[in-house]
Amino acid sequence: MKSILFIFLLISFSLTVFSQDSQEFIGYLSANKTVITYKITFRLDEKGLLNGESITDIYGSDRTASSISGSYDKINKIISFKEIKNTSTKSNADQNDFCFVNVLNLKLKVLKDNVVLDGGFIGYNSKSKKCAEGKIHLVSSFFFNGLKVDGVNIDSLRQLEKLEISSLASSLVAKEFSLKGNCETSLKWSSKNIIIEVWDNFSEDGDIVNVFIDSKKIGGNVVLRNEKYILKSNFINSKSTIKIVALSEGSTPTTTVNILFIDGVKQIPIIARLKKGEVVCFNLSR
Repeated sequence: MKSILFIFLLISFSLTVFSQDSQEFIGYLSANKTVITYKITFRLDEKGLLNGESITDIYGSDRTASSISGSYDKINKIISFKEIKNTSTKSNADQNDFCFVNVLNLKLKVLKDNVVLDGGFIGYNSKSKKCAEGKIHLVSSFFFNGLKVDGVNIDSLRQLEKLEISSLASSLVAKEFSLKGNCETSLKWSSKNIIIEVWDNFSEDGDIVNVFIDSKKIGGNVVLRNEKYILKSNFINSKSTIKIVALSEGSTPTTTVNILFIDGVKQIPIIARLKKGEVVCFNLSR
């Protein structure tokens, strides 16, 4: 909920941030001892102009999406952006109570191929009146996914305030949970069931995928939405192959598929960025 009491942001930059592919960063912003989950997805053009979307309270009842714009100064390695307007919200708050994040001149710090940002933000309401001020803590999206795999609950991002970001970056830098098209990876599997959740954490723009388990298509043509689509199958043999194929990139380039493999109590989060016709393949084995 973007109210005077709830504003927060976390961004993170991998070294690929300068490409024109869609970039995704997750984390938190803290204000008045309050933190809340936050994510931004954006593109940079050749002039360094930034356009995209932010999502506040990612998994909560007040999930709110806003359009963002800004710029990146590649010479001085400084980023600035601001939230322009809400594009969707589950919050019941009055529009006048929403407070929009404004970030100016954040300097990038490189830690073993991770880019970490720490700085300040100011929030303004729809009447351009200052409504909040706090600190921004930034980490790359695959860094955040690594935290989830290591047992840090999504709802416990407050722990990041107590942790040393640089040491965490060092321990997680080797973990890559973001895949591009035509990649293949192996997963150890122990459960008798295969449960896969797929969804789109960005704007619902018509991305469509097919999911195959051992060459059998399951779920039909899956239109990616913010709500998770759940696919289930038995894991009878000692090996199984799962393929996800991008059928449509929707109204914006690149199909970004958020994937969660559920192996009993273990969860494996993965983000795949695919062009139309591209495939990611997962080889499961006991």
